[in-house]
Amino acid sequence: MYCRTYNTCMQLVLLILCCILCNIRVMGVDTGTGTCTCTGDNNKIWMSKMSKFEVHGWRWHNLSLYHGYKRLSILCNNNNKHHNPTHDTHTLTKTADYLFNFNHEALITIENTVFKPWLDKNIKQNKEHKQLIADCWSIKKDIQDNLNTCRRLASRLSADPSSRPALGAMCESTASLLLSAMSLQDASVVPLINSSATRAHQRRLNTRILRTLPLRHARMHLAAMWEVVRGTREEEIWKMKIPAVARRMVRDWKGYE
Repeated sequence: MYCRTYNTCMQLVLLILCCILCNIRVMGVDTGTGTCTCTGDNNKIWMSKMSKFEVHGWRWHNLSLYHGYKRLSILCNNNNKHHNPTHDTHTLTKTADYLFNFNHEALITIENTVFKPWLDKNIKQNKEHKQLIADCWSIKKDIQDNLNTCRRLASRLSADPSSRPALGAMCESTASLLLSAMSLQDASVVPLINSSATRAHQRRLNTRILRTLPLRHARMHLAAMWEVVRGTREEEIWKMKIPAVARRMVRDWKGYE
């Protein structure tokens, strides 16, 4: 027991050191559904843009939500007759609770209290830029409305399993909205930040974001991000931005706790 506690503490200390020394952020479009189909000049342009960007935790957090909603939608629509209904409902409830009340709620807090205020205060925006950002956050408002509906439907699962199809449809709708938001973020918000904020300035934002998360939660978010970037072109950025020691620890955190 002592050794296990000691090893866990050492891992946490190492993560703190990585964050302090390397200004790594742990928050959050290649959706990670397979290998990247972008080749040649397009991929070089994408890599050039993303290598200058430092707030990838924000992007990957959005990506982990997209995958989470897609998975929950599949679970809701899985009508395998061999499944144990009680066990299935329990799994759905736990998955929904993690997705809605932990992962998604953390991104909302980060975006509303740190990221968006920083964007409005520090990034030069002309009329077109302001409209693009307004469009992006309008989608996010729709996503948050969907989240509230998802929560209501999930709360009925135990008493009313017939709410599963409605929850599955709402999760699929939310995933579609997240994909739209991510596309707009990569096409508009990332280049805008790159053109207006130095890497050092962006890293200071990462530090502020990091401070909003309890360390144990940051560890869970980072592990979830790794699950959705590996095997995609995002993994190249991951290896570029995340120190090797942190990458090794993430593999040890499989299962999150």
